Amino acid sequence: MIQFKHVNFSYHSPDEKPEELILKDINISIKKGECVLFTGASGCGKSTLLQLINGIIPEFTHGTVEGEILLQDQRADTLSIAERSVFVGSVFQNPKSQFFHLNTSDEICFGAANHRVPIEKIKDRFNETVALFSIEDLMNRNILQLSGGEKQQIACASVTMSQPSIYLLDEPSSNLDPKSIKKLKNILLELRKLGNTILIAEHRLYYALEVCDRVIYMQQGRIVFDQEKEEFMNQCDQKTHGLRSFYANSIDKLCKSYYEKVERKIEDSICINELLVTYPNKVAVDITDLKLPKHKVVAIVGGNGAGKSSFVRALVGIDKTNHFILNGKKAKKKDCMKQSYMVMQDVNCQLYSESVLDELVDLTEETDEEIAKAKEILTKLHLIDYVESHPLALSGGQKQRLAIACALFLDKKILVFDEPTSGLDYKNMLNVSLILKDLKEKVDCLIVITHDIELIEQCADYILEIHQGRVKRQLIKNKEEI
Repeated sequence: MIQFKHVNFSYHSPDEKPEELILKDINISIKKGECVLFTGASGCGKSTLLQLINGIIPEFTHGTVEGEILLQDQRADTLSIAERSVFVGSVFQNPKSQFFHLNTSDEICFGAANHRVPIEKIKDRFNETVALFSIEDLMNRNILQLSGGEKQQIACASVTMSQPSIYLLDEPSSNLDPKSIKKLKNILLELRKLGNTILIAEHRLYYALEVCDRVIYMQQGRIVFDQEKEEFMNQCDQKTHGLRSFYANSIDKLCKSYYEKVERKIEDSICINELLVTYPNKVAVDITDLKLPKHKVVAIVGGNGAGKSSFVRALVGIDKTNHFILNGKKAKKKDCMKQSYMVMQDVNCQLYSESVLDELVDLTEETDEEIAKAKEILTKLHLIDYVESHPLALSGGQKQRLAIACALFLDKKILVFDEPTSGLDYKNMLNVSLILKDLKEKVDCLIVITHDIELIEQCADYILEIHQGRVKRQLIKNKEEI
């Protein structure tokens, strides 16, 4: 189905010279019906490889390709994106970038309609796909009002509607809660049974290892391991190679081991009262009385669509609320925005400048002192080598770290991180956890919205679980664990 023969690739615009090789002497042969997992550190070349298959490179993202790529025994360079889309379906790391419609039902049908599938078949496929993904409650909704995980489910469903023979999934679990990840795993198993070829680029390994046949581990643009799943798990040391856990964990298991219910009074706290967020025909958040401890890492958990993002967006002044009380005073939007900063789930929404360094220094006066401070932060987050690069040319994980760097650069009382490690490998997840632990003493309140159990285990002092817009439980780390 897919062959790479001595493929090299470097990014550059049409009027520039090629940059450093991103892919180096890639040789792969993937058979029909195989499921292959690609993993490795952020920036190792996983996404680039997938984009060479679906045609985004070099048709939209420019660069130089050397070697030969074959798709179903056809030379890839003779196939346009439109021709490839008939048999190649892609789910991108940022699902919003592949949407064409605002209505979820229209979006799911779009690909099949674009391929001129008869209307009766589209109706049948639509019903089958919605049932397969169990997303009946997401139909005929405004995509912009969905959570990140819900958007990811719509993206997966829309690709499935077109029934490609090759599926490319770039970090498909990055915004999903554990329940949705389990659903994704079962869907991938069903697609495998139907004889489809599946390529998954992923950091979150535990579910993908239950689906795949082979694992290809990449490092700095090269293939280091190309092994059967069992051989890979036996020979590859997870932490040595900077990989996420091979085995699943859950918030309930973690809490039983390290956390206890909040029963004592929190003395030093941020007090939030009467916070109400409503959407048309829906109450998204309804919290009457909440105290969050100061100088702690507070992890907010809950399923996709539980109200986590709506809660923090109101807290930092991004979204309107009916009203709420913050530390005994009526909260005004402009005051919330002055004292808080949020690293968004979709970091592309907050990257504006022409270079990585400018992304920080443009936030304030460009003095020598501020530039030195910016470079110190970029060094800490392993981005100093990219100071002149355009932010949108970075990998997903690198963009996440750049957004975190912007948060560190500003002195705010409340810092919120929305899924800061969703696209990060193990090493960079540890780096983020260390930064969060270091930051908590420097701000009044540090909040992390996350599904990442490994991140919670590493750094969370306090857990707030939200369900259907309300506080379900509050847990604090056992004294002996602090």
